[in-house]
Order: sequence, then C-alpha cells, then structure tokens
Amino acid sequence: MKDGIDDLILGHAQRQNILIVPGSKAGLDRAHSIHLKVDYRLHYDTKIGVLDMDGKGTKAIADMGTSVVGASGVYIQNR
Repeated sequence: MKDGIDDLILGHAQRQNILIVPGSKAGLDRAHSIHLKVDYRLHYDTKIGVLDMDGKGTKAIADMGTSVVGASGVYIQNR
C-alpha cells in the first residue's frame, strides 16, 4: 500500500489468485486483505514483484504464469 509499511503478497496456483495482506504498525492486517482473481495459472515457483511501471508512484504486481492454451508469460496486474 502507500503507507511505507511492507505488505505480504502470496500467489495460489490452484485457486488462480493473488492475496495481498497489508502491513500495519501492529503487524499484518488480515481484515483488509485483497484477493485478485487472475485468468492464468500462476507458476508454482515464481516470484511476485511490485513495480512502478509509469514512474508516477502507481504500483503494479508482476508475476509469471501459463495461459489456458499453455503459453508462458509475464503478467502485470495494475489495479
């Protein structure tokens, strides 16, 4: 998030989603978790990264996965 406190980002290959658990001064805040449904299969050993693609402070999530037809690629979630 934009508060300067680290968050936890997890990918779940079987459920095809990414879970974001925001951090707070008191620790992880599970009550405000965000589930992002993706339309591709996450690769089981991929790393999920956070980046600023446009240089304007807007964060995006990048990871690797496989489409429904089997093509591997890098996917960007910009929400």
